Amino acid sequence: MHEECPQGPVVHGELQPCNIFLGRDLQPMISGFGKATWLHYEQVSNSKNRCFLVDPFSHESMASVKSDVLSFGVLLLRLFCRISAPEDDKSLIKWARPLMLKRKFYELLEEDSEFSDMHGIYRVMAAATACNLSS
Repeated sequence: MHEECPQGPVVHGELQPCNIFLGRDLQPMISGFGKATWLHYEQVSNSKNRCFLVDPFSHESMASVKSDVLSFGVLLLRLFCRISAPEDDKSLIKWARPLMLKRKFYELLEEDSEFSDMHGIYRVMAAATACNLSS
């Protein structure tokens, strides 16, 4: 995330729905940078220095680019999935992954939801799939 930052990308480490706000013109803003770290360019280019999570849900693990991608995918699922979807992130991914692999996104969505841009919703769900399958 934030590859264009001069100091290197930011690894957020705590990307959750409660840390995202909408500003003017629905511009997204992220808060909760308590666990955020700068990933210096040397760390990005040299794979030996990269810190990837063994278990992305372990609170003892270091934040990484991979954990931020997974968190973003989970965040997208939480925005559009059924209310009856599992509450914890591990169970949510386990529940959603088979449907995402078959691209049965409609089975993940709330039954009575009416989206004016279903193509856009499917694109968001495809992005969530890509994020969650990279783990």
